[in-house]
Amino acid sequence: MLARAGLPAADAVKYELDHFVPLAVGGHPHSEDNPWLQKWDGAWNARVKERPERRLQVMVCAGEITLHTARTAIQHDWLAAYRKYVAADPFEAELAPDRAAKLRVWCWGARASISGGTDGAGSFHALVVR
Repeated sequence: MLARAGLPAADAVKYELDHFVPLAVGGHPHSEDNPWLQKWDGAWNARVKERPERRLQVMVCAGEITLHTARTAIQHDWLAAYRKYVAADPFEAELAPDRAAKLRVWCWGARASISGGTDGAGSFHALVVR
């Protein structure tokens, strides 16, 4: 991916190889369009993108939003998803940690998993909660 982006191999430490649409909200694990290089530095970096990914996953597991809504939010504009579901900018206060932690435990405790086929755009279409 570095070579495709015209970057030297030595720059690998500056990037995370990320799934643009996270697996947790239906991103396809093998689609060639889903992996992308996310910078570790800057205000809107790889660590910051983790926040809306996790928030959307928790909201799907809690039934607050649909899997389609979560996937579309990240896919169309992850910065807007961050502003809508997390905070206006990455330096604002985190989500209420107690609520997010409780939902995360519930979600993982329910053994949620992605399953089913694809929607034609290379994304899984079903979240199965057992």
